[in-house]
Amino acid sequence: MILRPSRFPLVAAVLLLLLSCGDQRADTPTVPTIDLAGIDPALTSWSSNEHLRFLSDCLEEKGFHAEVNSRDQSIAFGSPQQGEAASQAMTECMEAATARGLVDGPPEITEKNLRIWYAAYQITQRCLIDHGYPVVSPPSVQSYVESRGENWHPYDAVPEAFVYGGPGVTPNAEVSTGETIRQTCTDDMTKLIPMLAPDGGDEGTG
Repeated sequence: MILRPSRFPLVAAVLLLLLSCGDQRADTPTVPTIDLAGIDPALTSWSSNEHLRFLSDCLEEKGFHAEVNSRDQSIAFGSPQQGEAASQAMTECMEAATARGLVDGPPEITEKNLRIWYAAYQITQRCLIDHGYPVVSPPSVQSYVESRGENWHPYDAVPEAFVYGGPGVTPNAEVSTGETIRQTCTDDMTKLIPMLAPDGGDEGTG
């Protein structure tokens, strides 16, 4: 089981190969710059390394083996057989992190935050195009907002990017390809959102 705290809109899930389809041609997007003054701190702090380490230690204390991958801000924990029990343990650990003030809690699904996510994902989309990966043309920002962020993700045409390794998962080509895609063109909001600032640049993506 994998946790990607920064992976919107999922908070915790068993990540499987997602079957996506659609037009794999798309124009290179224009990435806007955004004034990040007063931005919801949960947008960029929810999957900090400190947060991940706390969650990992908490899971270990509850008897679930956990491995942190700081390169793509994920935690592999439990095993396929532990399913519901592992999910419950992660929920308790996330609540403990919030209660201790380590994080403010997951970012709210507001129109403002959705518009920021949409803009940030344009960076990932552009990176995928630049590196020759197939992409699906994104919906309009208004359509994205109305769907609450569920009708598009930059990785929709590269479902391998949603496949993770970890405890109980046998390494294979999909896992390796997924890691390469995520390292090359991240979808991690802790890295993407700062790039939206006027002086943010594209360092670390592509």
